[in-house]
Amino acid sequence: MQFMLLRSLEVSSMRCGLKLAITLIVQLVIVMHQTQCYAIDGTGKASITPNRGLVAGMSYTFTITYTAGEPDAQVVNGRWNRAVRFTEPFSINYPSRAHLNISEGTIAFWVRPLWDADDGKTHRFFDCFGGRGRQRTRYHISKMSSGVLRFQIFTANRAYDLDFNIGKLWKRGEWHHVVATWRNIGEKHNDAEMHLYVDGHEVGKPIKMRKIPVRTIAPSFCIGAGMIGAREYADADIDELAIYDRAFAPNALPQGPPALEHPHLRFYAPFDGTVIPAKSELPIPRGIAPGGAIRIAIPRTWTPPQNRDPHGAGFVTATASPGTFVDITFGDYRNIEWYIIATIGGKPLTPGKWVRIVYGDRRYGAPGATIQPFPQRRWVNPRNHLGVWVDADGDGAFAELPPQNRYKLEIVAQPTAQFGVFAPSTVAVNEPFRVRVTAFDQFYND
Repeated sequence: MQFMLLRSLEVSSMRCGLKLAITLIVQLVIVMHQTQCYAIDGTGKASITPNRGLVAGMSYTFTITYTAGEPDAQVVNGRWNRAVRFTEPFSINYPSRAHLNISEGTIAFWVRPLWDADDGKTHRFFDCFGGRGRQRTRYHISKMSSGVLRFQIFTANRAYDLDFNIGKLWKRGEWHHVVATWRNIGEKHNDAEMHLYVDGHEVGKPIKMRKIPVRTIAPSFCIGAGMIGAREYADADIDELAIYDRAFAPNALPQGPPALEHPHLRFYAPFDGTVIPAKSELPIPRGIAPGGAIRIAIPRTWTPPQNRDPHGAGFVTATASPGTFVDITFGDYRNIEWYIIATIGGKPLTPGKWVRIVYGDRRYGAPGATIQPFPQRRWVNPRNHLGVWVDADGDGAFAELPPQNRYKLEIVAQPTAQFGVFAPSTVAVNEPFRVRVTAFDQFYND
C-alpha cells in the first residue's frame, strides 16, 4: 500500500512536472513570440556639427549624434480608423520573404493622394526592389509622372508593366482602393497573369504571358516610398494595406479590413499602431534593434574615413549609451560617397538612447578630416551630401532620415591668396579694352 502510494505520488509528481515544463515552454514561446519586432527604418533624429562656416580644403572634426526616437510618420484619420501620411521621403519597411509570395498573391490598400494625378510627378505606394544582375527583381505599385497608375513586376531582362491612366480621374483628397494580383510567376510556371483593380473595377489591359521568370525576391519592401530615389514618395495617406498569398478573382476582391483569421492573409498593416505580419499581431517598435545600423554618408571628395590609424586623417571613433556597443565598418557608393556604418550590439537603442560618431577625431593626434578643395553653395548631386540613414532591424534596407535631418552644407572659398588679371591678347592702339581681375584662394577658387 505504501509502495503504491509512493508510485502514485511519483507518477503524479512526474505528471505535474511535465505539465509545469510544458506550461513554462508554452509561456516562453509566447513571450519570445511577443518580443519579435519588425522595426521602422528611417526613424530618430541626428545632429551634425560643425555645419556652418566651412572653408574649402580645410580640416575639421565632425560629430554626428543619432538619438533614437518615435517614427516620424504622421497619423491622420483614415478610410478605416487611422492612416499614415507620407508627405516626405519616409517609408515603412518590412521583411518580404515571409510576407510576399513570388508566384501568386494580392496587394490591396486604400490611398488618398495629396495631389492631382496630372501633377507630372512619380509617387510610389509599394516597392520591393533589390538583387544584382540576373537576380534583380522588383514588385511595385506607383503613380508615374505620365499620369498612369502602374503595377510592375520587373526581372533582370524585362519590366512587365500594367498601366491605367488616372490623369484626369484621381483628385486631391479622394480615397481610392487599389488591388494588384499576380499568378503563376516564376520560371517553374506557365500562363503568368497580372491584374489591376481600382475601386472594385478591373482597369488596364491584364498581362497574360507564357512566363514571367522571377527567381528571387528582395529582402524587404517599402510602404510609402521607393527603395531607390528618395524623391519618389507617396505624398498621400495610405490605409489598410494587406498582402495575401492568393490571387483573388474579380468577384472576391478584398474591400474593407480583412478578417485576421483569413487563411491566405500574410501581412496586414491597419496603420493604427500595430501590424499583423504572418498572422501575428505585433507592435510597431521604436529605435534600433541589435544588428541594426546607422549609416553616415560623406562626400567622396572628403578624406576617406578610417579607424586603423589614430594618427591618420579621417580617423573615426564611436560611443553609445550604456549597455550598447557599436561596431564601425566602412563602404562606398559608385565613387560618389564614403559610408561610415555603425552596427548596433548589446542593448537596443530605445527612444532617447544615442550613438555618437566622430569623423576626423583629433584626440589621438590625427589631423582631422579634410573637406573638398572647392566651394559649394548648392549640392548638385542630391546623393553627394552629409546624410544619416537607418536600418532599424538589420535586414540591410536603409532609409534616410527625413529631410529636416539632411545636411547640405555650404562651403566657401579660402581667403584670397593671389589675383588673376585677364585681358585681350591683342588690342588696337588708342582703343579702350576691358580687363577683369579675379581673386583666387590657394586652390584657385574664385
